[in-house]
Amino acid sequence: MHIPQTIILGSILAHSYASPLISRADDPCASLGTSGRERFDCAQKPGHYLVKGTCPLGGPKDECKSYCEVKRTGFLGKEQDAPAPAGTPTQPGQPAALSLSSTISITEDLNIGVSAGFSKIFEAAVNFEYSSTTSSGVGVSYAAMPVAEAKYNSKWVYWPMMVTTCGSTSTQKIETQQCFGQGCSYATKCTGTPKYEENVCSTSYQISSDKKGVKMLYAPRFESEDGKVLDWDLQPPTYKSACPKINGKCNPSCLAPCQNDR
Repeated sequence: MHIPQTIILGSILAHSYASPLISRADDPCASLGTSGRERFDCAQKPGHYLVKGTCPLGGPKDECKSYCEVKRTGFLGKEQDAPAPAGTPTQPGQPAALSLSSTISITEDLNIGVSAGFSKIFEAAVNFEYSSTTSSGVGVSYAAMPVAEAKYNSKWVYWPMMVTTCGSTSTQKIETQQCFGQGCSYATKCTGTPKYEENVCSTSYQISSDKKGVKMLYAPRFESEDGKVLDWDLQPPTYKSACPKINGKCNPSCLAPCQNDR
């Protein structure tokens, strides 16, 4: 599964609220979650919010690039088995234990959606821990022992928490001025006609506030003896809570099927 690449649409973003950030604690999107709901009320860093519908230009230290976030969306990555032994099915009535101390390598097929040059600009511009490289997680947002179910095998699964940020960019050419003579130093400046683009999006993992790893959700999942994932309605409450239905249908990030989706 490929996370969508950069999306540049023709229409103008309908919402362009300017909410300069005073402190990260002021951000109403600090606990973004995974509901898939688009948020247009997230606080923005000073200098990185739209002014009359345009993202202010960046300077030479920003490689003459700038990004202004307009909306942010949190959602679940694809469901994956926890490392053994927690991710190995247990016999009915024997709940598996999950060790939360070990680092888990995430295999989500991540596609940041922006060039390497712009990735650094996104990281500096958005009001959350943005990373195009972190691929392991130790943070636990949700964990509970599986229900001792007499009929079904169980195993632990997890989902990386993802975030998509969308907004506008501004770019100019960066020019290095030549320098001659002893003691002179090279200088850079932004030149040329600015280029503005709207609805530029990038998807990355949600990173824990201590920057140690990816935020993740954990839950037990029920399976039949032959390894078939049981229907969502037969899953334990912890699984349903971690991966709720969306508009009455199963979340595509989750492997438990729904009867009405078939």
